[in-house]
Amino acid sequence: MGAKQSTQAPPKRKKSSQQLQHAPSIQINVATPNVSPQSPTSLTKRPSSQGTFYSEKQCMDWFEQYQDPDMQGTITPEGMTKFMNDIGVSLESVTVLVISWQLNASSMGYFTREEWMSGMENLNICSMPQLKEKIPEFERGLQDPVQFKELYRYTFGYVKNKDQKCMDVDVAIVMWKLMLGNQSPHVDPFIAFLNDTQPVKVINRDQWQSFLEFATTVSEDFHDYDEMSAWPVLFDEYVKWKRGQLDSMQS
Repeated sequence: MGAKQSTQAPPKRKKSSQQLQHAPSIQINVATPNVSPQSPTSLTKRPSSQGTFYSEKQCMDWFEQYQDPDMQGTITPEGMTKFMNDIGVSLESVTVLVISWQLNASSMGYFTREEWMSGMENLNICSMPQLKEKIPEFERGLQDPVQFKELYRYTFGYVKNKDQKCMDVDVAIVMWKLMLGNQSPHVDPFIAFLNDTQPVKVINRDQWQSFLEFATTVSEDFHDYDEMSAWPVLFDEYVKWKRGQLDSMQS
């Protein structure tokens, strides 16, 4: 077991040989998209079986209603805000993430023409009414643990600044509240731990991905938490901090 650290991105310990046998608004700066992520695997991404007619021209005309006149081929945050308002989706809802994921968007607040056209074609959608009809289906898909995990993993690359390997703690906190706030008793205490002790300034990919499993599998009293397992060291520090609080309450 490696030494505990409180640096910006604590390492993940390896399992021992015996162990080898699942907010407040903030300003997030994002770069103009320049990469295309892998297409997410989702039941809701299958084309409609109802024979809905898809028109490439209609889809392109729809895109052009929102693209930035000074950045042709790209919908920027202003256009994104108008688009979400037009389809009746709150910018503070997880549905924004779901739609961005469905379109394989690479940067928060942006859609490229390529992302829009290929994403809408995959969904067999070329108009606002068709998309609005699909939204309940997207939201129901969040109840599927497999789809939710895919969305959660996608979110790390989507919301972090593209010139950074890690996500700022403030951004991670907003995303955890948005995505997991009602699903785990660990979310609020973990956020309090990060705010009170400030052990890190950024959250790395391993910490982000591991927190979903931690939040949805570890009991509230930590009786099943294995300190020798391969959790990031940051989680050990949180468990120690929380146990200290619980002991103080009981004494």
